[in-house]
Amino acid sequence: MEFRDTADVAIPELAGLQRRFLLAGAAGAAVSLVGLLLTPRQFLQSYLMAYMLCLGVTLGCLALGMVHQLSGGAWGVVLRRSIGAASRVLPVMTAMFLPIAIGMSFLYPWTNADLVAHNELLQHKRLYLNTSFFLVRAAVYFTIWNALAYFLSAWSLEQDRSPDPRIASRM
Repeated sequence: MEFRDTADVAIPELAGLQRRFLLAGAAGAAVSLVGLLLTPRQFLQSYLMAYMLCLGVTLGCLALGMVHQLSGGAWGVVLRRSIGAASRVLPVMTAMFLPIAIGMSFLYPWTNADLVAHNELLQHKRLYLNTSFFLVRAAVYFTIWNALAYFLSAWSLEQDRSPDPRIASRM
C-alpha cells in the first residue's frame, strides 16, 4: 500500500465554496464593524462571548492532545490530526484577543478608576484587578499556550516523517 501526503491537494469542487465563504466572512466583518461603531459596549460583550467559545474549543483540543500524549494510548490516534489542527488555531486566537484588550473599559467595571475609588470591595481587589496585571497575565498565558501548541505540533509532524521510535517516546 502506497502512502501519499494529501495535505496540500486542492479539491476543485470546493474552490467555489471557498470564495462564497470568504465573501460571507467579509460581509460579517462589515456588519460587525457597523455594530462596533453604533454600540461598542454591546458589540464587545458579544465579541467576548463568541471569543471565549472559540478559545475554549481551541484550548480544549490542546488539552485533549496533551492528555493523549501523556497517556500514550491508542485511543487518540484517529483524533490526533483534528486535535492538532484545532490547537494550531491558537496564534489566530491570540491576535483576536486584541479587541478585548483595547475595549476593556467597555467590558470590565474594575477598569473605571472612579468606580474603584468608591467601592470598598474593588479596592481590596485592585492589585489583581487592574489593566496592567490583566494584560501581563494574558500575555503569559498566550505565550505558554502557543509554545505548547507549537511544540506538540512540531513533534507530531516529526513523528510522521521519521520512522525513529525515539521520537514517539519523547512525546
